[in-house]
Amino acid sequence: MLFKTHTLLALTLTSLLTACSEPAETVSKPTLSVLTISITDSAAQPEREFNARVEPAELTPLSFRIAGELTNMSIKPGQHVQKGQLLAELDNRKLKQQVDDAQASFRLAERQLNRAEGLVGKSLLSQEEYDVLKANFQLAGVDYQLAKAQLKYSQLRAPFEGLIAEVPKQSFENVTPGETAVSIYQDHLVYVRLQLPDNLLAQIDPTERNYTYQPKAKYAGNDTLYPITFLEHTSEPNPETQAFEVWMSMPQVEPAILPGTSVTMFVDLEAAGLVGRSGYLLPMTALEAGNSNQQFYVWKVIEGLAQKVEVQVAQIHTDGVLVSEGLSQGDQIIVSSLAKLRNGLSVTTNSQEQ
Repeated sequence: MLFKTHTLLALTLTSLLTACSEPAETVSKPTLSVLTISITDSAAQPEREFNARVEPAELTPLSFRIAGELTNMSIKPGQHVQKGQLLAELDNRKLKQQVDDAQASFRLAERQLNRAEGLVGKSLLSQEEYDVLKANFQLAGVDYQLAKAQLKYSQLRAPFEGLIAEVPKQSFENVTPGETAVSIYQDHLVYVRLQLPDNLLAQIDPTERNYTYQPKAKYAGNDTLYPITFLEHTSEPNPETQAFEVWMSMPQVEPAILPGTSVTMFVDLEAAGLVGRSGYLLPMTALEAGNSNQQFYVWKVIEGLAQKVEVQVAQIHTDGVLVSEGLSQGDQIIVSSLAKLRNGLSVTTNSQEQ
């Protein structure tokens, strides 16, 4: 019995030693093949391109101060007019009659006052009667001036030399006070309106801004680059686009640049004293959005493993994404299969030119 027990124990030990001598199975970690780019030189983006449009310079809507029927509206859109030129006229026959009547009353009151001055000096006319005649003379003068003003208001004249932009009213139509009858603009100037993103305008440093800097404008159908001068920008963003409107100006050229022409604006932000942010330029495919606005991430390859890192985005435009914080020169950034990545995942990399 004892012999059997020793035999069984020996067999058990032999089995255990045999099992321990067998090689252990290795578990391979999952690996993902990805495309990467390497961060090399810093990519400052001082020059930006903006799409803009030519607008009529000093566009001015003109309207009558009084109501009436248009009797003279011979001007056409695009017509060149001189300062003071008659543009439109209302039916003023009644107004002319009122001027004639007021003039007659004024002259009568003037003659009566002149005779009274001689009589009151000789005590042939009381002071009270003289004061009444003087008051009548003054009142007649006011009525005469008012009648002439009303007659003047029946005519619409050009406030400056320029081009007619729009003629929404025609002859024999009725107009009301303040209703636009003609629009005119200055044709010796070119106005350009562009929309500037609010995040860019917010970065303006008033102490660094260069008011003498002139961006370059390239107009559709014209390959020449023209220097253009800053005029002003709105203080509030457009409620629909959330962009600020910036106005630029330059003298007219030949052939004339017409309103509605599209423009490409080339702005050196650093030279203009607006922004000169530097950073690293990445393709859009490298960026992963976070849970809140302005929160972005990229995936770095660190010692063969994927690592998610939060970055600060300075600008997003057609060339890619300018990252101002979170990256360093030499970083290897993953630009493919971002949805499959997780922290610590082993990756094999294939380099891609940036």
